[in-house]
Amino acid sequence: INILLKVVGRVFEKTNLDKGIQSFGKSAIRIALWSLAIIIVACAFGIDTASLVAVVGVASLALSLSVQNIFTNVFLPNII
Repeated sequence: INILLKVVGRVFEKTNLDKGIQSFGKSAIRIALWSLAIIIVACAFGIDTASLVAVVGVASLALSLSVQNIFTNVFLPNII
């Protein structure tokens, strides 16, 4: 996970994005990678992961809907 985060960090450094957007992107990728790792480990131990995947999906949908206006009002003008 740390290797992938270093690669993502280097890619973000080469872009002209704001530092806040870069930090948010790194955090989102870190959370996604850790969630994926937890699901893979749970599956390896024989735990049914269907409900865990559904919970992660619903949580990510709720989060994306809650920050939708923030992205359009704050971050989008900085990117364009």
